[in-house]
Amino acid sequence: ECWEKLPGAEVGSPGARACDMLHELLALVLCVLESEDLPTSHTAAPFLLAYLNRLRRVGLSGDGLGAHRGALRRTLLALTKCVCYPETYAFDDPDEAEEEFQAYRRDLATLFKAVARVDRDGTLSFTYELVQSTADRAAATLSEGSGSASLPFA
Repeated sequence: ECWEKLPGAEVGSPGARACDMLHELLALVLCVLESEDLPTSHTAAPFLLAYLNRLRRVGLSGDGLGAHRGALRRTLLALTKCVCYPETYAFDDPDEAEEEFQAYRRDLATLFKAVARVDRDGTLSFTYELVQSTADRAAATLSEGSGSASLPFA
């Protein structure tokens, strides 16, 4: 909200300086999101959603995303890491911890969709690269004769 009220987007303006500071802060927020402690990680979601909704309201797209494109890609990477099931996840007998993790994954899906609304092409490119690298690793595993491929996401 403060970013919205600052004048100007040209280099050196208060709005541009606020945007630069926001990118520095965003790196810290993504570290919080990647925390292995679920409640800690979950605290980053509202900030990220507000940031993504702000970008969408401004209507930035394509080349206009400029400096935000790197932050969006880092956000997608962090979401990809967070969405993986923990080794202790009980698929056969889910309890409260598993239900909490499923709610967390729904929030991560909301963030992923918000990034996709802001930068459709960047999200498609990221997803393509992720699927391609996963397929390449699976093919390499199969060609080594192990007989089974393990994908990072279920």
